Formats: sequence, C-alpha cells, structure tokens
Amino acid sequence: MSILDDFNKALSGGLGRLQFEARKLQRTTQIQGELYELRGKSEGAIAQLGQRTFELYQQGRIAEPALVELATRVQHLHDQLAAKQRELEQAQAETFVEPTAAPPAQRVPIEEEPLPLARACPSCGYLCPPTALFCANCGTRVAS
Repeated sequence: MSILDDFNKALSGGLGRLQFEARKLQRTTQIQGELYELRGKSEGAIAQLGQRTFELYQQGRIAEPALVELATRVQHLHDQLAAKQRELEQAQAETFVEPTAAPPAQRVPIEEEPLPLARACPSCGYLCPPTALFCANCGTRVAS
C-alpha cells in the first residue's frame, strides 16, 4: 500500500466519522427540542389542570369528568416525555462503527511502450527530449 492509499483511507475514515457525528448532533438537538416542547405542553396542561381545579373549588363544585380529562392529558404528555427521554439517551449512546475494509481493487496490468531515449545535441551534448527538433540549450537542429 502506498502512502497515498494510507492517507486516502485515513481521510475517508475521518470523513465518515465526521458525518456520523454531525448527524448524531443534529438528531440529538432535534430530540432535545421536542423534549423542550413536550415539557412546555406538560407544564401548560398542569397549570390548566390546577387553574380548572381551583375554579371548580371556588365554585364549590369539583366535577369529576373535567378533572379526569385534564389529568389524562397530563399523563399522556408525561408518557411522551419519558419515551423521548429514552430516545435521546439512545441517540447520545450511539458510537461510531468503523466501516469494514472493502476488498482491494483489482489491478489491471498496463503494458507500456518503452519511452524513446533522449538524444544528445551534436553541437553541445545537451540531452534533448526525443521529440525535440532543436536543442533547447544552443538551438542546433537535432531532428534527422
């Protein structure tokens, strides 16, 4: 394996982990937002339950069905909060799993024609590329 292959593998692994952590952060932030919203609704329902109970108390008539409905809503919100809290804990506990190495790519042999040898300038001896028409050093024509 060449240094570039090692570097590419390390870079790919780092990118995979970075993407995983970004998705995890996005997911946990979203769940935390949902928890915050549910807590607000729960607190609102509890406040409403308390207010309604107080009003009924003040009127001297605490009606059972009204309290049951509000209490049921509060219990439902508490159940949702507990489920979201478990979901958040699971999301926060997730760990990055290194991807398994893919099988090495097949190498196809490439037959290369040997490069023609450089030609020496007849005037100054400078080694000119085989396709040169003139010497880059002295300008003498080297092509025959």
